[in-house]
Formats: sequence, structure tokens, C-alpha cells
Amino acid sequence: MARDRFSQRREGGVETIQGSFGPNGAGALDVTKVKGHGFTVAHSGAGAFTVTLLDVYLSAVDLECSLQLGAAAAVRVLIGVVNLSAKTIQILVTDMDGTTLSDAIISAAGSRINFNFSLKRTSSI
Repeated sequence: MARDRFSQRREGGVETIQGSFGPNGAGALDVTKVKGHGFTVAHSGAGAFTVTLLDVYLSAVDLECSLQLGAAAAVRVLIGVVNLSAKTIQILVTDMDGTTLSDAIISAAGSRINFNFSLKRTSSI
């Protein structure tokens, strides 16, 4: 489980889980470069990462991800399949038009994917 400088905050019934992860420069996720808490992350296929939440949430208020590149690459990140009952949120790395998954970031040491998930446990406002 990731534990480090990123935080998990609660405010107004919304929990914010922030995290970051990076590759090892040799085609795999570097578990020592996972920052945050309240989740685990796995490289789940070409250009795909699955963030598994430690707790179950009822709804997503806001899901954001961003890419920090260690070398030039024509890629972007976006949120893929969200299955809160299974506690998983997929982050995809694609080419610029969003049609092809890309593992370009996995081989670029110094690259990172950052995310910020705002989630609710209950249906109350």
C-alpha cells in the first residue's frame, strides 16, 4: 500500500485520495515510486494501470489524472473504467487522439502519473 507525502483528506462527506506512481525505466511499475495512501496500483496491461481503493465508495465526485514525462512522448492520460463496487479505477495512457494504448511512459525513467480522486461513501449531501 502506498504511504508517503500525498494525503487522504475528508471534507463535507467527500474523501480525497491523491497519489502518484512511476515506472522503473525497464518496462514495469516501480513500487518504490508509489506515493500516497488509501490505494494500491498495478500495471494491468499495455498503457493501462489499475488503482485499487482500500475502501468502498458509493460515488465519484471528481476524478483527475495528469502526466509528468521524463522524456518527450506524444501521449496523454485519461480515466478509463470506473468500478466503485469493485474498488477499481483505471488510468489509461494513450496516443494523442485517445485511440491507442501506449506503454511509452513505462520505459521512460522519471515519468509519473498523478491522480486526485474525490469520492463519497454515502448518498447524503
